Amino acid sequence: MEGLVGISTETTEGVFTPPHRQGSILITLLNQPPYTLWSLPHLAQRPPPSCPGTRLPQPKYRLERSFKFHPELYEGYAHRRTIGFKEGKSKADNEEILGRAGEARTWEFVKSAEREERD
Repeated sequence: MEGLVGISTETTEGVFTPPHRQGSILITLLNQPPYTLWSLPHLAQRPPPSCPGTRLPQPKYRLERSFKFHPELYEGYAHRRTIGFKEGKSKADNEEILGRAGEARTWEFVKSAEREERD
């Protein structure tokens, strides 16, 4: 992501500026089931009380913004499933995320301040 700092690009939605805040967490998913069932912004703001397998408290995050994912802006980006690339099964050129019914969307989160977490 280092090469994206300060770059703005014209898109169909207007000018897109990639995130460059230190401490941002970016999560990109297809905006369709089953991923929408995760309710990502809600989960970030109200996580389970502790991390599974530990007694550590879960941090809370605030949604900074959400935007359509533009893979062409991330040099070298290639979509891969969890299983990796399988010849004859996987598609090249990001077709699996660009040719779907739901758009690929990125959510940018930042850790909530302690006083925000108490509210």
